[in-house]
Amino acid sequence: MKSKRNLIIFIIVALGSGWLGVFVDNILTEQPEGNSLGMGLWLILPLIFSVILRIINHDWKDGGLKTHFKNNRKWYLFT
Repeated sequence: MKSKRNLIIFIIVALGSGWLGVFVDNILTEQPEGNSLGMGLWLILPLIFSVILRIINHDWKDGGLKTHFKNNRKWYLFT
């Protein structure tokens, strides 16, 4: 249930950040074509919010950030 709630919150934030970006781009008319502030908001807000959700809910166990040196020693040496 917790993950479903987080997914719904993330979807709302991702869609909302897109519309916020469109709103900002309409207000600030003199911006470069491909690098607008609205596009930056649309790209970065979902990332920031996903980190915030993980911090609030303590969901770092399945984040894929563990190194597992003991089990993957040969692959770390290879790379």
